[in-house]
Amino acid sequence: MRKIVPFSDKILFFDAEFTSLEYEKSALLSFGAVTLSGEKYYCEIQQSDDVLAQASDFVKEHILTTLTGPKISMAQARTEIAAFIKKHYGSHTPYLMTFVYKYDSYHWYKLFGYEDELTHRIILDFASMLFALGIDPEKHSAAHRDAFLSELGIDVDAFAKHDALADACILREAYRVFTGENDK
Repeated sequence: MRKIVPFSDKILFFDAEFTSLEYEKSALLSFGAVTLSGEKYYCEIQQSDDVLAQASDFVKEHILTTLTGPKISMAQARTEIAAFIKKHYGSHTPYLMTFVYKYDSYHWYKLFGYEDELTHRIILDFASMLFALGIDPEKHSAAHRDAFLSELGIDVDAFAKHDALADACILREAYRVFTGENDK
């Protein structure tokens, strides 16, 4: 298997759950992040009943039913995420990594804007890395995720489905396979 040779080990893997794939209508529901060394952050975002009623049928069936933790405001989420990044990266600026740039990144920008100084401006996406390695990125999509992760030696049963923190952790584990990090 070809290996990824990273430019930096300062990476924050993240995932978000949100109400819809339609950007303009979509609202953030939960955010999960994990550092390369394994420190984790998770929060669920308070949304009005009106916003939740506009969620896609998929989200209503598979996401909303799993969000049972305490809810915080967007402002509190910004504060907590910023504190998590500062605690674990100090004066270093991490790169953000998500599976597919266009979905999760949109909600990052909704939280922090486009001039955020917490992280590097370029958000990395794992799907492009897979593509560059000659692997069909669709293999990691929801429909094929379990088989792909099993091929990589990742225990799929250890992770909840459609959970922001679990998905960030899966991304980290898959990345570690392709960098050889999990061989150490």
